[in-house]
Amino acid sequence: MSGYSTTAHMRWLRDRAPGDDPERAAIRKRLAFGLAVYDCRIERALSVKRLAALAGMEPDEIERIEEGGTEPSLELIERLAEALHAEVRLTPGPSPAIRFEPPAA
Repeated sequence: MSGYSTTAHMRWLRDRAPGDDPERAAIRKRLAFGLAVYDCRIERALSVKRLAALAGMEPDEIERIEEGGTEPSLELIERLAEALHAEVRLTPGPSPAIRFEPPAA
């Protein structure tokens, strides 16, 4: 019996495929954003404190972003891109990707 499991005391039903869970999709998006910020910051040899100063933020805000704890709003993405002197590349989909890249020449 695919899709559910039963025992004498409980029953589980799956309403959607694992990839369709909106909460997991939001978590993947936050983690991808945090990793992109971290990778770009390290590539540019910036400390958390220095990036925070450049972005007009507190260091704990940058740390929260890099740990996947912040929803990536357009305003925040633009603010960090400016502080990192980078352009943003977004790839939407079930496994979203975001990258901060050097500006096009």
